[in-house]
Amino acid sequence: MTLSDFRIEVVSEEAAKCHVTWSISPVEGEGWAWTNVYGWRDGGEVGKDGLRGMFEFVVSDEETEELLRRVPGFVEIEV
Repeated sequence: MTLSDFRIEVVSEEAAKCHVTWSISPVEGEGWAWTNVYGWRDGGEVGKDGLRGMFEFVVSDEETEELLRRVPGFVEIEV
């Protein structure tokens, strides 16, 4: 899996949407790519990990859609 492309869309002084395109090129079979949107929120002070802020959410519609096309029933839950 590789990072193919990305775009940062600033929403406010403390938030941004990060559009990240991933791609997979398997040894056998057809490769594919998808874009996830990650929500970034500035956390103010630098944390123990040396970072300011955190990813608050991810929208992975294209990733899920492609996974379900390739592996039907992947997210079905039996109750």
